[in-house]
Amino acid sequence: MDYWNYIGWKDPYSSREFTERQRKYAKEMNLNSVYTPQMIVNGQLEFVGSSKGEAEKAIDEGLKQLPSFQISILDAKLSDDEVHVKYSVDKTPNGEFLNVVVVERDAENFVPRGENSGKTLHHDNVVRAFKTTILQRTGELVLKISTVNSAKSSLVFYVQDKQWHVVGVTTSPL
Repeated sequence: MDYWNYIGWKDPYSSREFTERQRKYAKEMNLNSVYTPQMIVNGQLEFVGSSKGEAEKAIDEGLKQLPSFQISILDAKLSDDEVHVKYSVDKTPNGEFLNVVVVERDAENFVPRGENSGKTLHHDNVVRAFKTTILQRTGELVLKISTVNSAKSSLVFYVQDKQWHVVGVTTSPL
């Protein structure tokens, strides 16, 4: 989210696109506001993301749900500033959305100003590229990426229904 960038330091992982996505979630879930750290599990449950116990419980419950779609990553190729991917799903979609994300583990950055001034922050699963499209039975996508350590990165594919509930997911090393 980029709404904290005015307090003396710009988060290098922030994005207006991610802020707008968070606001769309809030609208879909009839929430009065967005905040940080906000966590949303399977597009259905939201809470303060720093609540470890609540997060573990929500994730455990979410993992018990059977997915509606099985996703197969058929091919993924990384070039200089793009990731080319091919996928298929096990049944004919009906207006669902496919989200394809490149996440990077063990990222870190030094904070020169603001409330964390002088600290080096460590992050896991930082979103480095994100693309949403209408789900097809088979498809191909290209994601634009900036600098990413491919050895520490993964592709995440997840399907959301029209209510933004997650109904299928898979992941693969980049």
